[in-house]
Amino acid sequence: MASHICLRCLVRPSVSSFISLSSISSPASIASFSTTSAVASSVGKKIPKKKPAAAKTKTGGFTLARRGARSPATSAARKDPAAIRAQRKRIVLSNPNALLVPGLQELTIENVLSSKPGTILTLSNESIDALRAAEAFKHTQGWNLFRQPSTLVTEQTREVAELINGIEQEGETNRNVYREVVVGEKGAGKSVVALQTMAIALQQGWVVIHIPEDLSQGQTTYIPTRSSSGSTLYTQPDYTASLLARISNANEPVLSTLTLSKSHSFPIPIQPNISLSRLCDLGSSDPSIAPSIFTALLSELTSPSSESHPRPPLLFSVDSIPHILRPSAYLDREARPIHAFDLALVDTFVSLLSGKTSLPNGGIVQAVDTGSNRPPAAALDAHVRGKEATRALAPFMTPYSPPDERVLAALKGVAVRTVSGVSRIEARGVMEYYARSGVMRGVVDETRVGEAWTLAGGGVMAELEASLTRLRV
Repeated sequence: MASHICLRCLVRPSVSSFISLSSISSPASIASFSTTSAVASSVGKKIPKKKPAAAKTKTGGFTLARRGARSPATSAARKDPAAIRAQRKRIVLSNPNALLVPGLQELTIENVLSSKPGTILTLSNESIDALRAAEAFKHTQGWNLFRQPSTLVTEQTREVAELINGIEQEGETNRNVYREVVVGEKGAGKSVVALQTMAIALQQGWVVIHIPEDLSQGQTTYIPTRSSSGSTLYTQPDYTASLLARISNANEPVLSTLTLSKSHSFPIPIQPNISLSRLCDLGSSDPSIAPSIFTALLSELTSPSSESHPRPPLLFSVDSIPHILRPSAYLDREARPIHAFDLALVDTFVSLLSGKTSLPNGGIVQAVDTGSNRPPAAALDAHVRGKEATRALAPFMTPYSPPDERVLAALKGVAVRTVSGVSRIEARGVMEYYARSGVMRGVVDETRVGEAWTLAGGGVMAELEASLTRLRV
């Protein structure tokens, strides 16, 4: 008797039948582990080339760029260097989100002399326009935190106001001239003291000439000329033209009332009774005649005042003074560095600072030190140490960095104004103003004032602002 298992085996189809059927249906055998299709591997079939244009990515998908490939630049992606520079140097003087502090008085010479240290005074619209034209503001001074530009009255502010008031009280001729160098540690407020000096001088009807940046980095064009003494000086036509534009915009109410009193040799014909404001506009429009226009303007401002041609006092200030107390980045015809004193604009300022050029109508010549990116200035440091020495001894001159003799001769007889940190009373006034403006929260008491003053390194203004605005918990 046959087994039932064998009967099931006879009924089940065999494996050989499947192999034979598959061999008949597919005559071309396919190799295992192959990624090439049978159609693409056929003989005589050409592989289509890829199109240069990239296919559009589906929604939700992404494509990876080939390593090292750069996308084609468009005109919108390119940034203008002038626009980048303007964005970096943009000055914001108002914050509409800040609270308006009522009851603030304007910065005038009367209010400064009658106010106590620690008082906050605001700048008028006329002063703001003039100071902006002179480029007296800096983007690191924290003007963008408040509704309107305001400044703190310190002991240095009162001394400057008394100095300007003393020059005003003198006669019309043979007024005193004050020459000083403003020094101090980084963030102490040296540029703010210079700004306060310019604001008070502009309100008193003075002519203000301010050079906000150094002139020796080799960023402008320069032309060699022969001076009256026979030495070679180098003029900077483009920078002089921009300087004349700033002088005209900042001092337009005063210069528009002054006319020429001397005969000058100009490259172009100019009417003899032209106003000094119009003269500056002519020089700013053409850099080729700007150096001669600036020389004539300074000659007019330094001439003695008379009834027919009155002349106001002059304030000439330069910021970042260490940059012009050393050889510049400009090169002469032998490819040697040109000393900054051989630049015409620097030579003009140094002549006023040293007293070589007199100011019969009085005025202030102010050189402001810098703590940011400060180059070595051995002569300036030696002069400051000599003025601040308490003993009647000669200041120590290090042999490893000998001072420049030309700089020492120019700084001889120049006073030194040291700007240090604010006092606790002045720090309390600043903190109360911050609290009323909505910048700082909390109660302003003696404990908090002491903590902020200590964290600020003894009242350094920049550190005090950082402790009040950027060190919140």
